Amino acid sequence: MTCTAFGQEQEDGLLALDTELTREERHRIAEEERMARLAREEEERQQMLADMQEELNKLNDLAELLAADYNLQLQRHRQVEADVEEETTRTEERIQEYKLKRKTLALLANRDENVAQLRRVSAEKSKDLLDLATEWEV
Repeated sequence: MTCTAFGQEQEDGLLALDTELTREERHRIAEEERMARLAREEEERQQMLADMQEELNKLNDLAELLAADYNLQLQRHRQVEADVEEETTRTEERIQEYKLKRKTLALLANRDENVAQLRRVSAEKSKDLLDLATEWEV
């Protein structure tokens, strides 16, 4: 074996070893990159989970606020309904009172005639009662 051949064999062996080390290094680097990627993905998932939890909390707060507002509006609506019912009753009472006063005023306009008619009706009813009383006595 010549020196050159020996040197070539040694160089080929070093290249093979270098290639092997490079393969192991590449494998290690690839594994480190994979672990770093997994760590980043996990961190992103955790951040996304935290963001979603925060959004859920905000939505829950909003739902509670809307429910409270709804209950307040419902209470106000019921109060308005009660007020309307009360005013309707009061209006009906006032209408009846107005009709009575209007009828009374109409009767007062023909006072003398109405008093005479009332006396006639009263006299007729008195006569009817006296007739009925005499029938019962017999």
